[in-house]
Amino acid sequence: MKILSKNEIIKNIFFLITLIIILFFLTIPFIKNIYTYHSQVRLENESLISRNSSGNSLKNVDKIYTDLSDKLPSQEDLLLKIGSELSLITRLEELAQENNLLQSLNLSQNNNDYSENIRSVNLNIELTGDFEDIVSYLNQLSKINFYLTVDSLNLKVSPEDKVIAKLLTNSYWLK
Repeated sequence: MKILSKNEIIKNIFFLITLIIILFFLTIPFIKNIYTYHSQVRLENESLISRNSSGNSLKNVDKIYTDLSDKLPSQEDLLLKIGSELSLITRLEELAQENNLLQSLNLSQNNNDYSENIRSVNLNIELTGDFEDIVSYLNQLSKINFYLTVDSLNLKVSPEDKVIAKLLTNSYWLK
């Protein structure tokens, strides 16, 4: 075996140190890249898992919507059919009687086409009675199965200490 001289040993050590430094500086960026790719893959995995679970949630929402839509009344059930005015008037008279109110109704001849299948008809309601009874009537009116909107409500007190409520409403009818 050949014995190395001092200069050769120094050259070899220098060469080895240079090689280690080059490898060290080349591998560190690669290791950092590997960690970066690992983090990105992990985030993508979490994103895919959340998308998958949200997809399942959408399926659940669709099922809930289907279940609820079967229970909700259709628009045709809420809208009156032209010629069935008596059912609305009868129900309003029942509400007034249940709440001990005097009531006068006036269906306007002004018919507005709300859409191609729906007509809006003005309905003026005048109620006379105690304030609590009028509030109860209005509460029950909001729960009846006819589609009515109240455009205005005016209250005043009569000389007999009764409250007079004037409601301007719109009723909606199927053509």
